[in-house]
Amino acid sequence: MSLENQLSLDGLEGYLQQLSWRNRNFYRSWLAQTYYYTSHSTRLLEFCEFYASDAEAAQRYREHRQEENGHERIALSDLRRLDADIVHYGEQLSTRTFYWEQYEVIRKYGDRPFLGYVLMLEILARDHGPYIFNEVRAAYGDRSANFLKIHVEEDVDHVNSAIRLLETFTDSEKSKVLENFNWSINAYKAILDECRSSIKEAPNENLAAV
Repeated sequence: MSLENQLSLDGLEGYLQQLSWRNRNFYRSWLAQTYYYTSHSTRLLEFCEFYASDAEAAQRYREHRQEENGHERIALSDLRRLDADIVHYGEQLSTRTFYWEQYEVIRKYGDRPFLGYVLMLEILARDHGPYIFNEVRAAYGDRSANFLKIHVEEDVDHVNSAIRLLETFTDSEKSKVLENFNWSINAYKAILDECRSSIKEAPNENLAAV
């Protein structure tokens, strides 16, 4: 099986469709945790630039950092449109683990394995983002789904460019990317599991188009 075929989130499809995206408490929690981990996107890319082994790679990280700049504020804006304040949503341990592990991976193995984390999030947006976006839009309207909309539209091209980059890696580097990709799937699922627990801690609010 090719490495590209191994970079699959098909096993998450059923799980994602079982989640209560139309439940206001769940979606608020997801937006808050998304804000927390995307707040580290540009920092992680800067960390990659520091550890990059060549000038071309460093330039790629600088460009990617510009593309990701401010995305956490889009998630925060969507949260505010649901009449929620980030101060009421602490950072989950699973969320901190999700991004913090990437600092350790980069420090220990260099910048290349980080592509596994990037690909996991971008393939998630490409393959499963449209379903999630349609669920959220049906419940809350377009104005509270901007983060999803942007990533559904942009990440198709991002995946293609990341795969092209991956093809230039050595076999050892590809193996580390796949290892990090699979770790990131499980770590992201842990975030969703904690968000799901928020439904039990607050009244159910399924109807709330803003």
